[in-house]
Amino acid sequence: MELANLRGSVADVTGLRVATVSDAADLTKLLRRATHSHIHSGWHLPVHWLGQPGFLVYEQPQRANSLMNKFLGEDLLLQACLAAAADPSPFAWVQVAAIGKVEAPLALLAAMMAQAEETLRQTAVTQLGWMPVNNDWPDYWLAELGFTELNRVQTYIKRTMKLPQVKSVPGLHIRPIVPEDLPYLAQIEVAAFTPLWRHSISSLAAAMHQAFSFDVALLQGELVGFQISSCAENVAHLARLTISPGVQGQGVGTALLAHAIRGYEQQHLRSVSLNTQIDNVVSKRLYDKFGFVPRNQWLSIWAKQL
Repeated sequence: MELANLRGSVADVTGLRVATVSDAADLTKLLRRATHSHIHSGWHLPVHWLGQPGFLVYEQPQRANSLMNKFLGEDLLLQACLAAAADPSPFAWVQVAAIGKVEAPLALLAAMMAQAEETLRQTAVTQLGWMPVNNDWPDYWLAELGFTELNRVQTYIKRTMKLPQVKSVPGLHIRPIVPEDLPYLAQIEVAAFTPLWRHSISSLAAAMHQAFSFDVALLQGELVGFQISSCAENVAHLARLTISPGVQGQGVGTALLAHAIRGYEQQHLRSVSLNTQIDNVVSKRLYDKFGFVPRNQWLSIWAKQL
């Protein structure tokens, strides 16, 4: 079957199908060698989404079966993929996307997008988002695919571990996460964020096993916030700082951030990065207090209604 689509291109989508767990090895190969690729910034690996109906792959059997292509090391069974999944509903993200050397790549992506969107519409999902992690793809295709720029995320950096004056908060206790905390943290996410920015229990559980540090804050024995940090090339990255709306303004976020930075310093790290929305005035005020400065680096958030 051929699909006429954007810019008059024609995509042959005969090989388009739902991905299965048996595609794991070929998916890894595709992501490594694709002309264009995208992995959503999160705690799940691409293979996590295999088996979900919103994960599509495209294969060209005639290419895969060519002995000459295999001899030349070009035996890519999968030529494209797209995974759109909610984590949690009702907002879904494009979690994985890749396009190899195919004719009419934009038309092929549009075909995969249309099928994924139809699958999402049958669930509780009402919006689909895409946050490109590089500046050259797929920003210049997203408008043609029906996306509009919703927001931007700004990168901030702190070059020292110097802390501002931090007042003690009576009854506040900070400790590492334990598995039993996860359902309560997911409830805080729902209270603190719109669906666009929420983390599911699944994502929080993945972070618990991968994070450089993951601490929770208890106020009078009740879980009221948490921070998640990663580390790369000796630079700490504050990936998440969530405070229950009912206790915001009481110094919990300040204490939790200070605790995290002390932990970075104990591990001999000397700088910290983080990302926040350009319109998040409250968070930027806190980060300014700690000496974070904005970098000329940002990511666009694109979304479309389903």
